Amino acid sequence: MLVTCLFYPAILGYLFYFLLDRLTWGGFTLDSLVLIVAYIGIVTAFSIDFLYSYATREYYSARLFVADLVILVFLLLASRALVEGITENDDVWFFFVSYTAIHVVFLIWDLILLDRSLRRASIIAYDACGLIISLIGLLFFRDSVVAAIITLWACSIAYLLVGWKAIFEMVETEKR
Repeated sequence: MLVTCLFYPAILGYLFYFLLDRLTWGGFTLDSLVLIVAYIGIVTAFSIDFLYSYATREYYSARLFVADLVILVFLLLASRALVEGITENDDVWFFFVSYTAIHVVFLIWDLILLDRSLRRASIIAYDACGLIISLIGLLFFRDSVVAAIITLWACSIAYLLVGWKAIFEMVETEKR
């Protein structure tokens, strides 16, 4: 309940507030457009993570709760590093560190913490691919805001393509 009814909605509300603030913020420059694309990517990534937490909430243990809190913290750190990289023309290496950590925790979640009957090969494959993409960004593109945004969007789109059906199968199973 805390994660799906309090923490995620609070953080998503916070992100929506800043996104709407940017949208109503006067003139559009290239930096503001890049920032809007980044915020929409961040909101998308948070929403996908929320859906996965929501789908597994019936099987939620104390270990999954802790893992979800760790993921939330890293998502916040990654989003903050990305936004600061854009607004302050700074390096985004910490975005890649945080995003890599998220995928490590997701792999642990899916391979160790989640009950074997709930494991989906498509989601585990996504976790592994996301980890590889994040590591490539960290090792080769750590100073590139564009690479960070592409990584965020590529992982989000890949997750939607690979995990969408598996997540909603879990939600539908839970409803029955």
